Amino acid sequence: MSVRVYAIVLNSVGGLALIGGALLSFVWDRSRSYNLFIVVGGMLPMLGGSMLGFLNYPDAFFEFELGGTVFLFLGFVLSSRYISKRDGTKAAEAAMSTASAEVMK
Repeated sequence: MSVRVYAIVLNSVGGLALIGGALLSFVWDRSRSYNLFIVVGGMLPMLGGSMLGFLNYPDAFFEFELGGTVFLFLGFVLSSRYISKRDGTKAAEAAMSTASAEVMK
């Protein structure tokens, strides 16, 4: 079997896992809207590769790759902001519960 077949299979499985996982995470918790950026970032390179194969337009491939990279990075940045905000809220709640427990002593 050719190396190209392995590349196609592994890239397809990896892309579907990325897109499916981001969609599933968004469906479970709608407040995680950054997952939509990750979905778009995962789909753009696939669309660029399809345009390269069907339309024989190589410039589109690199433009879609760039777009996918930008959207994946935006999803990453937004997810890190979401996590830091969530952890900050949990830390504030923990501090409040500790303070209220000390007042009741």
